[in-house]
Amino acid sequence: MSAEVALEAVRRRGAFYTPEWLADALVERSFASLRRTEPSADGASINVLDPACGDGVFLDSVRRFRSAAGVDPTVSRPNLFGMDIDAGAVGSCQARLGPGADIRVGDALFDVDARTPGSGAFADVFVRHGGFDLVVGNPPFLNRLRRAQAPDREYAARLRARFGAHAGGYADVAGVFLAQAVEIVRPGGVVAFVLPRSLLSTRDANAIRQVVARRAALETVWWSDDDNLFDHARVRVCAIVVVRDREQAAIGRFRDRAWRSVAPLAASDFDAAAASGWGSLTDDGDGDWMLGGNAAGTIGDLAAVTADFRDQYYGIVPYVREGGGPHQLVTCGTIDPLTSLWGQRPVRFAKRTWAAPTVDAAALRADAPALRSWLDARTVPKVLVATQTRIVECTVDVDGSCVPCVPVVTVVPAPDHLWRVAAALSAPVVTRLALRSYRGAARSIDAIKLSAQQIAALPLPADPDAWERATALATVLASGRRSTDQWRAFAVAANAAYGIDDAGLVAWWLDRLPRRIKVDG
Repeated sequence: MSAEVALEAVRRRGAFYTPEWLADALVERSFASLRRTEPSADGASINVLDPACGDGVFLDSVRRFRSAAGVDPTVSRPNLFGMDIDAGAVGSCQARLGPGADIRVGDALFDVDARTPGSGAFADVFVRHGGFDLVVGNPPFLNRLRRAQAPDREYAARLRARFGAHAGGYADVAGVFLAQAVEIVRPGGVVAFVLPRSLLSTRDANAIRQVVARRAALETVWWSDDDNLFDHARVRVCAIVVVRDREQAAIGRFRDRAWRSVAPLAASDFDAAAASGWGSLTDDGDGDWMLGGNAAGTIGDLAAVTADFRDQYYGIVPYVREGGGPHQLVTCGTIDPLTSLWGQRPVRFAKRTWAAPTVDAAALRADAPALRSWLDARTVPKVLVATQTRIVECTVDVDGSCVPCVPVVTVVPAPDHLWRVAAALSAPVVTRLALRSYRGAARSIDAIKLSAQQIAALPLPADPDAWERATALATVLASGRRSTDQWRAFAVAANAAYGIDDAGLVAWWLDRLPRRIKVDG
């Protein structure tokens, strides 16, 4: 087998082995959490499971940690447990760990079952101890949006039957391992996993975050912005340590290879059950942008916010033309801050490059009655919001001629609120809040990807006079008269509408503006 073929097989399984330094650091944090309620947590009696053990780096780290603490490594009763679907990896892991380990071939999501004591693999651990003391590891990252990694239909159906909502949508399968881990760890026990950073923020991982919030408290989070930690994986990762049946307290936070300490996040500033996600866990901030009384309601109070789906995307394909009509097809690539680049920048749609794509609305209404009401609902005055951007970028469609292309999000306020909503969405503090709350959902860790629900939850300003000043400046910028000074004036006014006066935040936002729109003079 060639190296390329072998690598592709690894990618399909989502199996990228963990660096030893990361395993050691996470194991050390795990035992520190265990010792808070179990003073003997360094001892040989602690039952540890890695449900996707690979070559055994985590279990070996546990063994070495115990040895350093003076525990006899030749204990006769196995208390290191592992499982993996790869028989070769299981053999390597067993040889690495020796007689103190019980390593088996299997799929832990189905073969390890805490629901029925006495059943499934390692059943004795549940019967005698109520579950594992520590579940640790790096479960496979299987992004369902990537065709090469997505589970086949039969396996996906088994996941849904076993785990319900936790296995729904497009959440990474690593999250299902997390949901199972808080089920099979004993009360007071610890779960410590390396995870894709997207699990902290994406909408489809919300059910997984909810089950963790109900059953456990987050104690430690680690993250890195380096997407080369795993050879060839190109994925941003984090690690969390949670404790089953413990009250939520301040969360210790660390980052990068050195596990540099970041200011802890107070329990009062973190809502583990929030549908908006856990993006705030990995925000070390350049300041505290919590708005408090300087916010007055949400975007959703002023506008209807909707996102479209693949049915609309593929449904309009036969009706897209090159120019020649009033209904512009607007993609994320044609949306810039407070303006549209339709007709100025080529775009890709349906595997083709277009210069100025339009939608033949008359033909669509005649031929596709299922899409007719959708088109009518979209061809109204609105604000269109792009995704995968470094700041929140939106454009105003004053006359309702634009047709949004998935994944553009449509925001429909009353016509006299169009520019007010656009100014609020474009405020630097709103970009900062979006990054803080939803970091990790986009393809780039430094970009923003907001769902319709998340846009609706963004705050509105509380200072009406500053809001009106920002709105007036937004219309000037949209008219094409734009310089760095004009962008700065807008940023200052928009932040003031939220009660924020911070030159550093303004400079940060200006630096993130697309270079092509910062025209001096």
